Amino acid sequence: MSPFDALLAFALVAGLLTLVPGIDTALVLRSSLTRSRAYAWATAAGIATGAMAWGIAAAVGVSALLTASEAAYRVVTITGAAYMCWLGGSMIYRSVRGGRPVTLPTAPRGGPVDPADSPLRGWLAGAGTNLLSPKVGVFYISTIPQFLPAGVAPLPKGPPWPRFTGH
Repeated sequence: MSPFDALLAFALVAGLLTLVPGIDTALVLRSSLTRSRAYAWATAAGIATGAMAWGIAAAVGVSALLTASEAAYRVVTITGAAYMCWLGGSMIYRSVRGGRPVTLPTAPRGGPVDPADSPLRGWLAGAGTNLLSPKVGVFYISTIPQFLPAGVAPLPKGPPWPRFTGH
């Protein structure tokens, strides 16, 4: 399989799986309905960052590490499960406590921004959810290596452009 064929096959699989809603989709929808537009975009960017991190980790061989070390695999899955429990528990607690009402943000441009709506917090929520999700990790670590062509380095060893020698 050539690198182009592998890229095309992976793009097809990733595209189909992107259409299936999951925790990331729910997080972006919640952010866009209950927080500011910047927060929702930052959440989506955080999720994309987490997906890139999992993809790079899978390409460089983290799958081999997690397959070889049951302890490392357990740390990832337990940390992810604890984060998901904390996320769900905090949502339930805020809804029972009568926390923040679900309304669309109406702050004027340049007006005061609630610190809870900062884009950094949105990015951290998206990246954290994606990086600590055992389901996402297992998918990337088990799927991506199948699309790496034999004999091709997973990461480039140098710049993809010719070096300028000054002559």
